[in-house]
Amino acid sequence: MRACGCAAWASLLLWLSACVDFERAEEKFCARHPERCGEALTDGGQPDAGYDCTPTRDTDEPDDTFEDSNCDGVDGLADAGIFVDPTSGTEGAAGTKDAPLKTLGEALQRLRDNTGPNRPSFVYLAQGTYPETGLVLDVPVSLHGGYNGAGDWLRNAANITRLQGGAVGLTVRNLPEEANVTLDRLVIASSESSTPGTPSIALHVIDSEAVRLRNDTLWAGRGAPGQEGAPGAQGPDGGSGTAGGE
Repeated sequence: MRACGCAAWASLLLWLSACVDFERAEEKFCARHPERCGEALTDGGQPDAGYDCTPTRDTDEPDDTFEDSNCDGVDGLADAGIFVDPTSGTEGAAGTKDAPLKTLGEALQRLRDNTGPNRPSFVYLAQGTYPETGLVLDVPVSLHGGYNGAGDWLRNAANITRLQGGAVGLTVRNLPEEANVTLDRLVIASSESSTPGTPSIALHVIDSEAVRLRNDTLWAGRGAPGQEGAPGAQGPDGGSGTAGGE
């Protein structure tokens, strides 16, 4: 069944009993009130989710219930995010559900280049491993993992999104408190450090405030062996020897 995009028609549907021919009733209502019934919409006037869905609110930030509360086809706000899938994504793609990017690095660079008012606020990361070194989050965007990608972008706790970086898995830098950044359902891992005297750091947060971690796992590799010490200073001259025997 398709519902007219108007609140009055929705109220009429709630009043009618289950035995009513809804499609016929819809036709009559829209014939009488064409100005209140524009192009028919699905899922309560929201973009079609692709499955049966009853919207419970207009906004829908990703949360632990995994519900598509606004019926736009994703746990989150589809129009306010960039989609990334390391398996089915493509370099240079649109970054949408149907055409995801392949790497988080490209998504972050695209966000840096977009300084307009409509810059996305979320990056939705499909399950899989992202073997990317040098990742730096320095734009006000939240990263959310746990999606299955592959077209439907359903989300659950069994989908593992792993960021596999170099000696530093992910760096978060220069984000003020109002950036309101969340790292959600991510495994952030760093590799063993190979440079003597340097550590392995899973997540390095620098000059940033109010960065929230939610349902994350941090794995740091082994730090490198310490550097060799500098040569010691020359010791003092020895004292005079004793007189030799006859």
